[in-house]
Amino acid sequence: MFRSLLLGLISACIWFHVNWTNSHFKLKTNPFGNGGDTILTYPTQLDTRNAVLQELQVDLAARLKPTETLVVLPEGILLNYLFRKTNPTPYIVFTPYDLVSYGGETVTLQGLQTHAPDVIVLLQRTFGDWEFPPFGTDARYGQAISNWMRQQYVCVRVIGAEPGTGSKAYGVAVWQRKPVGGAVP
Repeated sequence: MFRSLLLGLISACIWFHVNWTNSHFKLKTNPFGNGGDTILTYPTQLDTRNAVLQELQVDLAARLKPTETLVVLPEGILLNYLFRKTNPTPYIVFTPYDLVSYGGETVTLQGLQTHAPDVIVLLQRTFGDWEFPPFGTDARYGQAISNWMRQQYVCVRVIGAEPGTGSKAYGVAVWQRKPVGGAVP
């Protein structure tokens, strides 16, 4: 009798979870990416990040030359994959805990300086649940990298809210390495 009740309870839980998952995935109708790499995301009415990412996709497709490299801060290695762009650094994620695991921000910055990418995309990503400020706005998280980036790169495009401003709205900034002589690309 106990086994039958337990089996019934487990079956009910599985049925509920499968139906919940199905309803969740039915909402994902917005394509992002190209060809076989296309993934489905929520429509803009449900997730405003999609409009920003769609515009970023168009911008990067036009902006990036075939041999240029790309780093996405604080995380976004999927963009490297989708655009077939090499991340020249030994680091793929720049969350607070990843910076610590790499040996600290100073070590990570040295890796960025040694293997400087041609383009950096800065995404609006909060780590409030970890009690960290936005990337680059505080000495505890990314400020040294952000300072270096502002010296070596120029912001050529902001889509949505500017990252690091404290806005709750989503946004990205595209930074391109300054050419020798400092002329704006």
